Amino acid sequence: SYLIANHQMKQICSVLKNIEINPSHIKKTSLCQTIAKELKQPTPDTDIILLMAAIFSISNVTVVDEFVQILPTLLGYLFNNDKSFRMPAFLCIASISRYASSFIDFSQLMPVAAFFVNSDSLLMREVSSKMIQEHINEQGIDLNKVINVFIDSFHDVDNYTSIASKSIQAASRGRNDIDKSNLWKLSQIS
Repeated sequence: SYLIANHQMKQICSVLKNIEINPSHIKKTSLCQTIAKELKQPTPDTDIILLMAAIFSISNVTVVDEFVQILPTLLGYLFNNDKSFRMPAFLCIASISRYASSFIDFSQLMPVAAFFVNSDSLLMREVSSKMIQEHINEQGIDLNKVINVFIDSFHDVDNYTSIASKSIQAASRGRNDIDKSNLWKLSQIS
C-alpha cells in the first residue's frame, strides 16, 4: 500500500514479477487503477515495459476491468515505431483477451500472432499459438495476410508453430479466396 500511495511503480512492478500474485489481495488495493493510469499518462521516468509486465502478470490471474479500458493504449504500443514495446504490449493484450475478447479486434492481432509464433521467445510462441488456435475463426480476419506473415517469419518447426499452422489450415478449409501455393507451403510446416 505504501508503494502504491507513493507511486513507486518500478519497485511494485519488480515485486510483481517475482511473486505469486494473490488476486483477492490485488483487488483490495488501487494497484490496477494506478498501473492503468500510469500507462495512459506516462511521465519521462515511467518504465512502460515494467508496467506492461505487471499488467501481464496480473491479467493472467484475475479479471481487471481497468486493463480493458487501456486496450487502445496497449494497441498503440503494439503498433508503435519503438519495437521494444511490441512484445510486451502483445502479451498484455493476449492476457486481457482471456476475459475481454469482445473488446479485441482479432483482425489486427492475428497477423501479429502469426509473426510472434515464430519468434525466439518461448513465451511469445506459446501465447501466439494459443491466440491463433482460439481466435483464427473470428470475423474479419484476412487469412491470406495471416498466412503470408506466418510464412515470411517462419524459422523452425516446433510444437507451437505446428499448432498455429494446423489451426490456420483448418480455418482455410473450404475457402476459395485462399492462395493455394501459400496454403501448400503452410502444410509443409505442420
